[in-house]
Amino acid sequence: YKQSGDTYDRKLRNYNRTSPDFLPFATLKYKRTEKNNILFSASRTLTRPLFLELAPFRYNQGFNRLPRVGNPFLETSINYNADIKFELYPTRSELMAITFFGKYIQQPIEQILVISSDRLTSYFNSESATLWGAELEINRNLASLFGTSSRFLRNAGIGFNAAYIHSRITIDPSKTNSFYPVAPTNETRPMFGASPYLVNVDLSYKGNWSREAFSQATLTYNLYGKRVIFAGSFGAGDVYEMPAPTLDFVLNNQ
Repeated sequence: YKQSGDTYDRKLRNYNRTSPDFLPFATLKYKRTEKNNILFSASRTLTRPLFLELAPFRYNQGFNRLPRVGNPFLETSINYNADIKFELYPTRSELMAITFFGKYIQQPIEQILVISSDRLTSYFNSESATLWGAELEINRNLASLFGTSSRFLRNAGIGFNAAYIHSRITIDPSKTNSFYPVAPTNETRPMFGASPYLVNVDLSYKGNWSREAFSQATLTYNLYGKRVIFAGSFGAGDVYEMPAPTLDFVLNNQ
């Protein structure tokens, strides 16, 4: 890569990073009945910076979006995860489940507004973040759900997924590592990119029109809560992306 101040004939700069990582995980499953399970899992995982988050030069993201500069000093985030899940299978093709989860993150990567001669965004590591919540998942066949043998309802299904997520990030201004000088406006706030709730609903119908023809039509609805997309700095407030519900129709033919 080259930095913005490099001359045309300057040799390309090179940056390498190598680090050994130990990532243990464990999963325990207790089968209460043929249709009822309890699962517990714990793990240590990583969130590595992407190339464009590390690249120390300016680039444009696209039309009507702020230019961005990477941060070569970014550190890998370390995640400690734990969850417990209760599963119920009304039939082999159906699922009802509720999950309680928690996560502790060391050095989470955040996108921040950089105060310069023009508006610019970059990345830095915060001190730590905690995240916990619950998720409900339902996948049912409509004939089974309504207790009928209707052929039409046997080919139709409904899916529902909703999650509540509470996140809190802690920032120590003296420990931020940024390619550009930053001074985060808020030292505690919701985590970057984390919505407080998510809702997904889908309604599908599938059928075999012949031995060789298969079709599936699906209507999907998605909604997420407002989330931080840029952390504010030097007194500027955090920038949030507001909820934008979407409705999609998908048709698959084989």
